[in-house]
This record gives sequence, structure tokens and C-alpha cells, in this order.
Amino acid sequence: MAPLCPYYAQFAAPVIKFCEPNLCARIVQPANTWSNLAFIAVGIIILFLGHKNKKTMLWWLGPITILIGVFSFAYHASYTFVGQMLDLGSMFLFATFLLIINLRRIKPALSNSAAAWIFSLVNLFCLLTMYVVRTMKGFNVGILVFGIELAVVLGLECLAWSRANSRFRLGNILTALLLAAVAAVIWMFDYTHVWCNASTFHYLNGHALWHILTAVSFIFVYLFYRQFTDNPGANPN
Repeated sequence: MAPLCPYYAQFAAPVIKFCEPNLCARIVQPANTWSNLAFIAVGIIILFLGHKNKKTMLWWLGPITILIGVFSFAYHASYTFVGQMLDLGSMFLFATFLLIINLRRIKPALSNSAAAWIFSLVNLFCLLTMYVVRTMKGFNVGILVFGIELAVVLGLECLAWSRANSRFRLGNILTALLLAAVAAVIWMFDYTHVWCNASTFHYLNGHALWHILTAVSFIFVYLFYRQFTDNPGANPN
């Protein structure tokens, strides 16, 4: 019996292609798919670390990290445009979540309803932009939007630093940024096929390694923001 191609043969394909070629199987890209278990594992670790802080907004980083793992798993297992929307949509949730946390550190009086509106509208705008525009000069516009969101988050972080009455600890966020930077370089090597080894790309490749390093960086993101839960003026409750 001929192997089935139950996903990408029937649905619209995504607008980005990484090094790992598609298999005619139920898991279309094995390495890129299974490496997302790192996000799920890290999300569970964050939930465990934050089990005493369920009343703070930071607790939601755990479920968001798990959601990234689940949606990215679905994307690479299916290689469909719908999967890509879910994958990047969960990444938008992460970036917008950090944006809201930093806004509340800068402006503690920001109400829950205002934060919810900002969170919802920013994510809706990002999703619509990715769906309508899709590519810009051949590059996935969703990745560009995600990068812009992270740049805004870093800008707000610098503003929070400049306004802080006492200097907070930067070790964890610097570690997270270092891991993310290394992961981004590896991602680009995979995307441009600079690193594209046919003997290993179904087991370990640049994009799969990007999943793992980025997931680990989320632990340090959580540890960085957890220091503010003891400061009522900066705690995003």
C-alpha cells in the first residue's frame, strides 16, 4: 500500500520552508516536530516553579510555553498554512504577554481590562497581518512581526530599567538573550540551508536545535520576571 500524505497534500502549504524535507508520513518533519517536546517540558517546569505564585500574571507563562510546543508540534507534523498560523500565533501570545508585563511594571495602575484589551488587539493585529500579507520580499511576514514585538519588549525593558528605584538582577535575562541569540543564528543557518546535512536532518537539524535552545531560554525569562513578584509596585497581578 502506498504511504499516505494526509496533511500537506490536501491543505494549503505554509509560506516558509526550513532545511528538513517533508516525508510522506503522518509526521511530515520528524526532527522539527519532536523537538517541540522541549517547549512542553519547559512549560511544565515553569508551572512547577510557579505553583506558589498562581495569583500573579507571570504564572501564565507556563501554559503559553506549553501552547507554543503543542502548536509548533502540529505545524511541523502537518506542514500546513493553518499549522503555521497556530505556531506563529502562539509566539505572538508569548511576545505580547511579555509586552503586557513590562507595561504593568512601567505603569502599575494599568487596569486588568485595559491590559486585556491591549493583549487581545495586539494579537489580533499580528494574526491579521500575517494572514493578509503573508510574505514580504519572499520572507514570512509573521516572523518579522514577531521580531518587532520582541524589539518593543526590549525597549520597554530598557525604559523599566531607567525608571527603577533600585537596580534589579539582570543575570537571568542576559542568559535568556544569549541563548535566544545563538538559537536565532542557528535558525538562520537552517533557513538559508547553510547547515543542511542530509544524513542528520530527520534527527537533529538547525531548526530543531532552535526549538530546544529557545525553550530553555524561557526558563531564564521566567526566573528574571519572578524577582518582581516580591515588589508590589512592579508585580503584574
